[in-house]
Amino acid sequence: MPRASLDLMSESGGALSLHRPLSGRVRLGLVGGLCLRGPDGSARQFSAPHPEVELTIEIGMSGDLFRQLDEGRYDLVLRQTPAW
Repeated sequence: MPRASLDLMSESGGALSLHRPLSGRVRLGLVGGLCLRGPDGSARQFSAPHPEVELTIEIGMSGDLFRQLDEGRYDLVLRQTPAW
């Protein structure tokens, strides 16, 4: 994931955990190109302090993922925008 996403996850996770432990399910879709850089431990970094959150990550094509987001299969879909 981009570094800004990691920073945001860290900041929000810290703020939320002050009030009560997080729990539930988060379904995340990633467009395949985001995964080409290799794993960076983002999922582990989020899951370690939030063991009660079931984090599901699926990789796919942007058109399919965004259609499935509209259908309610995902809570969030991330894609990379070309930097032209």
